[in-house]
Amino acid sequence: MIRRFVAVGVAMLALSTGSPALASYIYDLRMNQDGFVGDVRFTETTILTELATITAFDNNTLTAPDDNLASTVILSPLPGGADCVVGPFASAFAPCFGVRFAGIPESDAVNGDVGRFTSVGIYGDPGRFSLLIHAAPEPSSLLLLLAGIGASLFPTFCNATRPGG
Repeated sequence: MIRRFVAVGVAMLALSTGSPALASYIYDLRMNQDGFVGDVRFTETTILTELATITAFDNNTLTAPDDNLASTVILSPLPGGADCVVGPFASAFAPCFGVRFAGIPESDAVNGDVGRFTSVGIYGDPGRFSLLIHAAPEPSSLLLLLAGIGASLFPTFCNATRPGG
């Protein structure tokens, strides 16, 4: 029994004093103009600093006027960086972001010259076509410590409440 508490204590100490988890960033592209409505959200482990094409989303409610969902987000965060070429007829100079939509023919939307977006903030035209970047919430060390204590006490509680325990 004492060995178990020592092992659990060492594990909890390691969890609570270890280096903090790497930050993640949530990108939320929002539109409400010309029949394009909704938002598309995805998470990156770092702030993007070069042209990126995103096709996997955490959440996607962004629809084109023809009711097709967003299928691709293209971001180019730096001035002088690669242009955002969203479709055959939609492109913009960097820094820019754009969206391609599923369906035939594809609908496209692009917003260019929005200012360098390599930090947490809101870029573009909020309320119409914007990109929000914010840090993802990190689990607190105290929460991890309490979870470890709870996990260590659970077997003891189960043994104490078992008939004959």
